Amino acid sequence: MPVDYDLVIIGGTTAGVEAAIFAAQFKARVALVTQGIAFSTLPDSLLMPALAQLGCMTESGQHWQRSPLCQHASAPPALNWQAVKPWIQAIAHNLDERHSPSALATLGIDIIPHSGEFCRKPAPGFFVDGRLLRSRSYLLAPAHHPLIPAISGLHTGYQTPTTLLQLPSLPATLAIVGNTTAAVELAQALQRLGCQIILLMTTAHLLSEADPEVSQFIQAQLEAEGVQVWLNVNVSDIQLVNGKKSIQFGTHSLVADNILLAVEPIPTVETWNLEAVGVKRRNYGILRNSKLQTTNPNIYICEGRTRHLLSAHLAAYEAKLAVKNALFLSNQHTDYRSRPFSIHTNPTAAWIGLTAPQAIEQYGNNVLILRQPFNRLIKAQIHSDLTGFCKLIVQRNGTLLGAHIVGASSAEWIGTLAIAFQQRLKISALADLIVLSSSFAEIIQQTAMEWQQLRLQHHPRWQDLLEAYFDIRRSQ
Repeated sequence: MPVDYDLVIIGGTTAGVEAAIFAAQFKARVALVTQGIAFSTLPDSLLMPALAQLGCMTESGQHWQRSPLCQHASAPPALNWQAVKPWIQAIAHNLDERHSPSALATLGIDIIPHSGEFCRKPAPGFFVDGRLLRSRSYLLAPAHHPLIPAISGLHTGYQTPTTLLQLPSLPATLAIVGNTTAAVELAQALQRLGCQIILLMTTAHLLSEADPEVSQFIQAQLEAEGVQVWLNVNVSDIQLVNGKKSIQFGTHSLVADNILLAVEPIPTVETWNLEAVGVKRRNYGILRNSKLQTTNPNIYICEGRTRHLLSAHLAAYEAKLAVKNALFLSNQHTDYRSRPFSIHTNPTAAWIGLTAPQAIEQYGNNVLILRQPFNRLIKAQIHSDLTGFCKLIVQRNGTLLGAHIVGASSAEWIGTLAIAFQQRLKISALADLIVLSSSFAEIIQQTAMEWQQLRLQHHPRWQDLLEAYFDIRRSQ
């Protein structure tokens, strides 16, 4: 039976739009059902770096005032919190121009700005606005909402990262409850903006998906800035006392003016009738395989979601891979090990590949860990960004296993290491990397060169041969 489209994309998220554009480039007939998601909706991928930048600006101003180079110290300007949301929305509007309905229509994409659901009768398809859309393949690109935990007394009131911008001002004390990277990002940013933060996490580590050394470093940074960090915490009860929130966990009790939930995101697909087409869900998520197929092989999904992380760049990666598999019946599989991740803190943390414990578990004594501090860089000294390190995990033959960086602008050049991973380059290629001597990226080359030194130290015969070689040359 003929179909109307080559691909129908469900969800007007950034990933959904990127998938539609990518599919249209192959001359496929594409429909994008927005499911009520406006293209100008404030994305979390913009909210976090924007707030982090405001925090950095505030911290930089205070650092400059404390510097002996500042001759006339004055009171730092106060943040106008009510102007933050319009500022972020203006940025989103500027970025959305290439994603406007008119721009997408010029690419041949059918935009359907309504909500619909899957159906089996009269024929399998997606029913929306009185139409039955039939396609060879479908791609789910859902928005997400927080999974609200079952905590007694939570009905007394709480905020989420999105509703936080609706407050007339920041509370004096804010308790952030959650186990996501967003919780860590918000903790530092809001602390720097003048809000006393209490961070309550159920996990044993601040960043569960990062290398333990990275997680410990970021935790120490937050605590040095005044954030109260509590790990392995399960909030059991919240009570409203004199207009404040009394938070109970274990034998401890803390008081805060408000509560912010930065918890695990789950896809907003309750009204999509996925059960009608055999798409199964588990643990609030949607089952999929490494080709991004759901339990219905004709329906794919792109979310960009790991357990504690919702990543826009990961969603874009999944969107392109899913489009290729859906349109061309290709057999491409996800490879998250070669995808970089970062967290919007200061200093920034970025990583790719295996952590040190994972590498040692898989390869045992065949693992070398190379490490260089940031304070050896010229640019770090000039900018007074001395905190941080570069950590490369390799096999003894030079095969890259993992890279973990904490330091200024690390998210900007983690892509260099991502290319090395994707091209399966050895550490020797990074040692020969040509970088500007006054750039932060110089730390990659310096760390990689340490492998050459260690390799020579662990091969006495090479040392003897080299010594003999130069003895012969000097004697001639």
